[in-house]
Amino acid sequence: MKIKSERDFWAGLMFLAVGVGFAIGAMNYSMGPACPPQDPCATSLYARFTQLSAHPGAGYFPLGLSLLVAFLGCIILFKSLTIESVGGDPVRSFA
Repeated sequence: MKIKSERDFWAGLMFLAVGVGFAIGAMNYSMGPACPPQDPCATSLYARFTQLSAHPGAGYFPLGLSLLVAFLGCIILFKSLTIESVGGDPVRSFA
């Protein structure tokens, strides 16, 4: 597989790494109330979803945002490997 746009490749890789890193960090936050084994929400997926959506924890937003950034990185990486760019968009040296 050939890299067709070097700038997009490194940008996509950076987005993917940052998104995955923050998703791992966001897993330490609370996602919401847990269901005890005798509670009806433990047996029904719909009941569990309604309980979690009614009382979301602090971890939903950072996890969702980091997964969105990682998904954006995957799209940019895919674009850099499939769509030809003029001259290959090389990454130049830093000033």
